[in-house]
Amino acid sequence: MPYPSAAVAGDQILAADFNDFTLNPTYTYGETLAVGDAVYLKASDSKIYKADADVQAQIDAYVGIVAVAGVLNDTNRIFAPGKIATGLSGLTAGTVYYLSNTAGGLSATTGTIALIVGVALSTTTLLVLRDTKVNPVGDGSDGAFAQSSGTTTLNTASKTVYQYTSFALTGTADLTTGANLDNKPLLILVQGDLTITSSTVPAVTRKGKGGGGGTAGTIGAGGDGTEGGTIYIANQGGGGSIGNSGYGGGGGGGYGNAGAIGGAGVGGTQGTAGAKNPYATLRPIFQIISHAFIGGGGGGGGMDGSTGNDGGAGGNGGGSIIFIVGGNINITSTFNCSGDDGTAAPDGTNSGGGGGGGGGGFIGIFYKGSVTANTATFTVAGGAGGASGDGGAGGAGGAGQSEVRQIVPRDFIF
Repeated sequence: MPYPSAAVAGDQILAADFNDFTLNPTYTYGETLAVGDAVYLKASDSKIYKADADVQAQIDAYVGIVAVAGVLNDTNRIFAPGKIATGLSGLTAGTVYYLSNTAGGLSATTGTIALIVGVALSTTTLLVLRDTKVNPVGDGSDGAFAQSSGTTTLNTASKTVYQYTSFALTGTADLTTGANLDNKPLLILVQGDLTITSSTVPAVTRKGKGGGGGTAGTIGAGGDGTEGGTIYIANQGGGGSIGNSGYGGGGGGGYGNAGAIGGAGVGGTQGTAGAKNPYATLRPIFQIISHAFIGGGGGGGGMDGSTGNDGGAGGNGGGSIIFIVGGNINITSTFNCSGDDGTAAPDGTNSGGGGGGGGGGFIGIFYKGSVTANTATFTVAGGAGGASGDGGAGGAGGAGQSEVRQIVPRDFIF
């Protein structure tokens, strides 16, 4: 319980009381407050009031949870962020609670502005939180997405996050991205329901939209592939070297799998394989987003040194696309974030090396509601290595990953 009164000289205070006294600050009530109310501090009178998720200023001034019921001008301590609020009721252990649109109220779903106020430890206790203001499903600033035919190409320069109120790709419509988003992650936030039921195959594609494939060896060694995105690992395939017959380019790394080393020619060195993403096993969504992975480009095949026969170009890596959905999902379409195949070297004696395949990307769909249908097909394969007559074939790109699941409390607690 909060310490009953201010300490004065000569008082002896138990350690538990002292900690409560110092960690749970004192506030004056600006209105009648009940135990468990979420409150904010009003700057104009330095009193606390019930906070409302409809009002940004109250979100910004949130200070904690009421510990002692009181009326106007009462002074009591509250449960501040970092403390465990007791004496509550009706909670579900393990559930994240947000500020609600009812003043002072807590809810297991977000209000108009999302603010996490705590995680229930039991039916009556709550670990009080602060500085975890998140709105994982966006602000809806791009409006409703609704297409039933034709191709929609997302291609706004430097825009990799789209925020929709709802998203429906139906009929024969399909979705892709333009050159402005090549080798960049794509995050689509949907406040309401996600419906992707288009019969077009694929209905959603970022195939070959990752790291660029290495150039073919036309003067000497093949070029290295381009690293997929700006991440933490060199996942591009290495170019095959020049030799008596060209060496194959290495395959690009996929989201969860390394690429394959390029095939051997004669008298040179094989292209190196792209590494997999070491963060591919991370499960909380905020980590998946922050380590958004794109397939690495395959390495180019080396030229044949004795005849000058060219190698094959490396395939582009697959892109990534992540949907975070506030409502329900209905997905029955085909998605493709595969890497492209490496190009075959011209056939014949003393051929150049084949290009390495691009690494596969990542497809993620994370939702807060329920599943209406989930029969979608996800393709995140690494591209095949390009063939070569008597040189080295390109290495295959590593496969990517896909994941569909419901959002859980730990996903957005940083």
